[in-house]
Amino acid sequence: MSNRNVIIWLLTLVALIFLGYIIYNAIVNVESPPDFVCMMGGAGASPGKLSNPIGVGAGVKGSVYVADTGNNRVQKFTSDGRLVKMWGEGGSENGKFNAPMRVAVDPNGYVYVTDNGNSRIQKFSSIGEFIQEISSSGTAPGQLHQPVGIAVDVSGNVLVADTMNHRIQKFTSDGRLIACWGNEGPGTGQFESPWDVATDSKGNIFVADTGNNRVQKFDFDGKYICDWGTGGSERGQFNKPTGIAVDIDDNVVVVDSGNNRVQKFYSDGRIMSAWGGAGVGAREFSFPSGIAIGDDGSLYIADSQNNRVQAYRRHRSLMDMPFAPPVATRRPRGPVIRDIPIGRPTPPAAAPLVAPTPIPVQTGPPGEQPEPKPGESQDF
Repeated sequence: MSNRNVIIWLLTLVALIFLGYIIYNAIVNVESPPDFVCMMGGAGASPGKLSNPIGVGAGVKGSVYVADTGNNRVQKFTSDGRLVKMWGEGGSENGKFNAPMRVAVDPNGYVYVTDNGNSRIQKFSSIGEFIQEISSSGTAPGQLHQPVGIAVDVSGNVLVADTMNHRIQKFTSDGRLIACWGNEGPGTGQFESPWDVATDSKGNIFVADTGNNRVQKFDFDGKYICDWGTGGSERGQFNKPTGIAVDIDDNVVVVDSGNNRVQKFYSDGRIMSAWGGAGVGAREFSFPSGIAIGDDGSLYIADSQNNRVQAYRRHRSLMDMPFAPPVATRRPRGPVIRDIPIGRPTPPAAAPLVAPTPIPVQTGPPGEQPEPKPGESQDF
């Protein structure tokens, strides 16, 4: 073979490799949005209606729990939107709430609710029977100051985004403190009003570091691993990420509230997809705040200022093919957007986020709690 033919052969091989690399990256870095299923709620205080719902949790057998923040209650639905149970009213006694913000459900069906205005966690049975109060108001380790996010890890421990103390705390399921880390700031392992926390199948912990417009990843014991995101509206950037969840493939799904969208990442921060936009239709949002993912991959988003929850079914696509992911890249560093103070959400007429102050307590129950039909299980 002549030198000329060798050169042509090598150039052709290089071109084919380069073309294959481009096609490969197009496949593994593009994913279609999930399939829309239904909407739950609608503005109001009657059973099944919602008022500024901030959080949503996925339970066993397809059950969906909604933190109906403005109505100071929790509502339980089936995965297709049928109301099963509701409980709570304004107050500070056991079983009452002052702005419930998030819901997490453990494998045994116990329900944990962040009672933001009362600076505590409340634990319930799957049908709303009060079990215990976890923590109290304060700044000492084990105490909370207006917590928002909550999650249950692989060992059944309860992780709390202690929002206005700018830290993460880990408790046993009966409320004993295990770990506490973080303080206010933009540095590694620091937080600026973190709104949510999630955990994967390996025990890694992901924090929506809302005021710093980033996600931080820690190991099971709270040791820093990596972070990604900067302020902005491009893919991979954030404008107040307030919700975070991990799917059944250990990918990280983030509610990018100020950009009215959802973004999905590999566990090391490489972008997979981004979808959404401002509006009132399916796959449109008005300050979405919370997110939950069911055991079957179903996705639930608390579309807060549209007073509803949107439900989606996992979309099977080329992303489900067993390709190895491309080489990771480190996130770019950039300025932190601090133009909007972080805290309690307010109605659409006001700024999307304001300094947190307790929501006025309602004086009576929001409505009677409907019981399931005869023969219908209460424990979905």
